[in-house]
Amino acid sequence: MSIPSIMLTTWETCSEKGAADKMADKVLESMTGWHTYMVQVAKGQVKYFIDGVPQASHGDKYYPETPMSIRYNLWFIEGGLTQDSEMRKYIQQADWILFAQNEVLTPAQVDQKVTAYRSASIRFEDTVPAWTPPPASEPSAVPAPTPVPKAALPF
Repeated sequence: MSIPSIMLTTWETCSEKGAADKMADKVLESMTGWHTYMVQVAKGQVKYFIDGVPQASHGDKYYPETPMSIRYNLWFIEGGLTQDSEMRKYIQQADWILFAQNEVLTPAQVDQKVTAYRSASIRFEDTVPAWTPPPASEPSAVPAPTPVPKAALPF
């Protein structure tokens, strides 16, 4: 049996042959219950926090160069298939997500903002700007995102 863990991964590239250029740190502990996961992307570093505690920092060539996306995944890679025939159940829930563009917030500031939303009974506010690629005739200031090869998808 494997130890419960979460991977904190920053990707630079992924190729059609399955090769990936990434940096990852593994946190070995159960993530049962509610937790606050936070990612700061600023000043050449991608910093990961769990419940306000710094867990990993990735920089250099792994720092994002193209628009990013937010994705929640349950990947069951570690340990592979089990010989146990008992049904397993996995649950992943998100109570909230906060996007703060052009500002670097501390974990305490994030908690304050979320508390303010809850106090005002705001259940949803979309603050993520829409991204539209520039027309092909104009030089692009932002390179096009690298497509994810189908072989790399977990399904």
